[in-house]
Amino acid sequence: MSTKTIVIYQDLIKSEAFLNLSRKSTQVYLLLRCKCQVKPIKGKQKKYTIINNGELIFTYSEAKDKYHLSSGQFKRAIDQLTEFGFIQIKSVGGLNNTSNTYKLLENWKNYGTDKFVPPQKPEKRYSCIGFQPNNKHGKNSKSN
Repeated sequence: MSTKTIVIYQDLIKSEAFLNLSRKSTQVYLLLRCKCQVKPIKGKQKKYTIINNGELIFTYSEAKDKYHLSSGQFKRAIDQLTEFGFIQIKSVGGLNNTSNTYKLLENWKNYGTDKFVPPQKPEKRYSCIGFQPNNKHGKNSKSN
């Protein structure tokens, strides 16, 4: 299927979760959907699967440079999309020019019900780098 095609079903658009998203969160979600590569599911008419789900990359600099979103707007949109069950941050970027990777979820279907469980945010990978208390190297190290 063409990379210029996005597939979004009506139940998503009409869902309570989608209708309660902020305008910026809606924009970020649709832009993430533009990054999806889809293929038809065999035997299911007009149904598609995302073949690169969990590998979606959308950087802060891309949000700023291409779509004129500030870092704060982008972060709030990502947080809300996570909170409402639309996405999960699969891995946290940072060092060595790595970027966050995202996975689209369908947990939004349960939003507002007892079945809804917001995905957990991943822990930061590099919590004790540099001159911080309790690091294993450097100025504040207890081994010095």
